[in-house]
Amino acid sequence: MASLRVRNLAGSLLLETQVPKTLDDTDASLKDLMEEVSTAWGVPSDLIKLVYNGMPLESLEALEGMSAELVAVIDESPLYTWDIERNPDKNRLSVSGAAVTFERIDPIEDYVNVLSQSPVRQGIHFVEFHMHSVLDEQWCGVTMFPDRAGCRGGLVPGCFYYSGRQYASKGALDAFRERQHVLDFSHVQNGDVIGLLLDADRHVALFSLNGKFQGGCRLPDLPMYFCTALDEEGDTVELMRCPVEDFPVKLDDVISTPRFVNRDLYEGEGPRHVARLSPPIDWLDSDVGSSDDL
Repeated sequence: MASLRVRNLAGSLLLETQVPKTLDDTDASLKDLMEEVSTAWGVPSDLIKLVYNGMPLESLEALEGMSAELVAVIDESPLYTWDIERNPDKNRLSVSGAAVTFERIDPIEDYVNVLSQSPVRQGIHFVEFHMHSVLDEQWCGVTMFPDRAGCRGGLVPGCFYYSGRQYASKGALDAFRERQHVLDFSHVQNGDVIGLLLDADRHVALFSLNGKFQGGCRLPDLPMYFCTALDEEGDTVELMRCPVEDFPVKLDDVISTPRFVNRDLYEGEGPRHVARLSPPIDWLDSDVGSSDDL
């Protein structure tokens, strides 16, 4: 068998293995190799690109029966790229660059949730949702569960900036589920920009609108997908990564203010139990805001 070595950009050897003389399923073999590199490197396989002769390796077919050296690089673009291909209702979506549009309304289901390709597992990340078209109401934020994608995931938990209906005067911070209002936020209209600072190490989400801080809350200790909910045909949202230092406030400056819900909203419940079995939680305590006209 031919030998296969995988190194990182610094030249450190991550993995040395063998390439079979014949490959019955090159896609499966490449996936297995990615998992081996992931285990050896400590980097999620969905964020790894393997490079051979200066080009991304798409299949092991080109290496069949020969020795080779590959370079492993970290590619974070799946964290900030809409996942259309795996969306169960992708036929209702179109993409132009980083913008996704709801193209067709089902007679029964009138919305489609769209998630990023890979979840954020660590670090601090600042993204913007550019609301090119908001025709009724939308939710932008993060979710812990990939099955929120499509038109059957409206009850799947997450943490969201709710735009409010277009005839309303306010938006809201919705935590746990849609319409579980935790704080009043500013109303969102066409052309507005929702900012989201996700601190995956401290499990916190902060939101802004057009550069003005709105509020935030704690999150469960789980990987988080960026997500949006397209509610009307023509709704369009663009997801953009931004420098962390450009977010309008620092977490430590707001974590003790009334605009931050500094308590464990998931206390005492396992995440899958919370997601599937527990009834909606009444968040309308005396110390959190609500809106009557959302």
